[in-house]
Amino acid sequence: MDTLNKISAGIEKLTGYFLIFAFASMTIAYFSSVVLRYVFNNGLIWADEFTRYMNIALVMLGSATVARYNGHTNISILELALVGKARKVILVVQQLLTIGFFSYAAMIGFNFAKTASHVSANMKIPMGFLYNVMSVAFVLLVFQAIVSVLNLIKGKEE
Repeated sequence: MDTLNKISAGIEKLTGYFLIFAFASMTIAYFSSVVLRYVFNNGLIWADEFTRYMNIALVMLGSATVARYNGHTNISILELALVGKARKVILVVQQLLTIGFFSYAAMIGFNFAKTASHVSANMKIPMGFLYNVMSVAFVLLVFQAIVSVLNLIKGKEE
């Protein structure tokens, strides 16, 4: 269990660094494009597309980080009303439903990405690569949710 928690923490650290990089690069690209548009009347043609794709990656990988702490939006009235084992059961069931949904979504996403043969308009990035970002984020989310469930069962809530 300690090994899984260390792997989970490592994944969280790596995704955290990526999130910082994504946000900073989005800010720089968009700011540069706006300045160039107003000063030279010609912006960066790829900045909007880059910002859109980085924003998607930021949200998707950020959701995997949130999953580690069972921090996704949920209806917590039942959690607050229950105590002890009943509360733990509800939390585990919620996470198991999350694991099931995102496992299925990852499978669909990987299959969908295989069929994408076109490239993005301005940056000429293969769309299959961009579509796989979501599926990879779903796999990370599933892993983090599994670790969260195991920690709940063992009584080692992070």
